[in-house]
Amino acid sequence: MEYEFLRATAEGLVPRTVAIDDAVRERTSPQVVILGASLDGRAWRMPELAGAAVFEVDHPRSQEDKRQRAAGLSSPAGKVAFVPVDFTADRLDDSLKAAGHRADLPTTWIWEGVVPYLTRAEVAATVRDLAGASAPGSRLVVNYQSPSPAASLGRLLARAMRRLSRRPDPMAHEPWRSAWTPAAMRELLTGQGFAVVGDTDLLSLAGALALPVRSRRSLGSGRVLVADRRAG
Repeated sequence: MEYEFLRATAEGLVPRTVAIDDAVRERTSPQVVILGASLDGRAWRMPELAGAAVFEVDHPRSQEDKRQRAAGLSSPAGKVAFVPVDFTADRLDDSLKAAGHRADLPTTWIWEGVVPYLTRAEVAATVRDLAGASAPGSRLVVNYQSPSPAASLGRLLARAMRRLSRRPDPMAHEPWRSAWTPAAMRELLTGQGFAVVGDTDLLSLAGALALPVRSRRSLGSGRVLVADRRAG
């Protein structure tokens, strides 16, 4: 069961990573903020970030592990700043400002693998913070989950099977707290001054890359949205 869970997770990582990388390359910014950075390696593997200031935002405990792993690695980015933030308790805009982020310069925001673990209120509050720190020309790239009864049922069945078999649940401490329809996510972002320029499910992205797919339902509910900050 652990193997199948990891296999399905990895299957979704490939198309979403490619889609996000492409969106970052398409519109480069002097600042890049990675929300919930975890072990994201873009600051170390993307030459397109040369000269950009990269701000890695994550929970303090996760970030300490990242800092140890990244020690001694060279980065093409002009600057890499680690910004410890607990999304459920801290103000993102205050933490970024203290780390040197400038709200008067365009920013590319990467929000990958985080939204499902936040409540709808926490997601909305974060979007407001991003909007307040986004100069015209900024770009937001967000990965989120759309509602899927089949996927929800599958997670419940997998959890029950793990309990019956007395196997550990790798997601026990990371429950999904929110899912968004494309229309609801668009409404949230446009209400904060962003214009959605693309919103595609992972299944379509995998098909465009000619990737083999086994978890069609899982990929069908995962999405990557790109939105740009309007002027004025």
